[in-house]
Amino acid sequence: MKNKSINVLVTRPREQAKSLCEKLTAKGFTPIPYPTIEIVPAKLNEDSRLQLKALDAYHALIFISANAALQADNAVAGQWPNFTAKVVALGSKTEQAIEDLGIKVDLVSKPPFSSEQLLSDFPESLEGQRILIIKGEGGHELLADELTRRGASVQSADVYRRVLPKPVSPIPPHSIDYLTVTSQLSLENFFALYPGDTDEVKKQACFVVFSQRLAEHAFELGCEHVITTQQADDEGLIDAIVRAEK
Repeated sequence: MKNKSINVLVTRPREQAKSLCEKLTAKGFTPIPYPTIEIVPAKLNEDSRLQLKALDAYHALIFISANAALQADNAVAGQWPNFTAKVVALGSKTEQAIEDLGIKVDLVSKPPFSSEQLLSDFPESLEGQRILIIKGEGGHELLADELTRRGASVQSADVYRRVLPKPVSPIPPHSIDYLTVTSQLSLENFFALYPGDTDEVKKQACFVVFSQRLAEHAFELGCEHVITTQQADDEGLIDAIVRAEK
């Protein structure tokens, strides 16, 4: 690693940035929390409320994120109904969040913790299967569409929303070496929130992203230096930065 301080802007929601910041510090980097998304509970419609009260009607429950698990728990006020459905977690952090609620996880997606990888764990034929995807508003159409194509009856319960947080203190473009990006929304929100010269950031900073699709979007927005992680988690982000610094 180079001798100068390497600054890494962390765009995760404030309450979820701590772990990544600690891991970056342990590796000798200087993390700068800069949340571009705030997680708030969704206003559940009657269908979603009924879905969460009747989990035994499903063969599988897919939790998309740790936020999905935590906000679903809030929605049922910690009083989960009895159910026999298989519990599926997208990623190890989601698994941990679910198990912290006292719920056993039956299947965890393998790295790189994407919808595509999760689909490889499901059989090609899902005729007669009822599946509930517990997630935030928007996104993951590919997962629902493909499960439906395989014959499953798929429903979604959107239990949280992602909103634009209040801006934090500006960071000079030349002080940003790396910028971690975990979703298209977090990238777009960064440019909406950043009060300085975004063109300079696009030239100076290296954007570390979770997927090739996200990398392509970053290039479309004018980001000149973009690297893609090998897996969609903290370790993937850190490993990508370490490799870039060698």
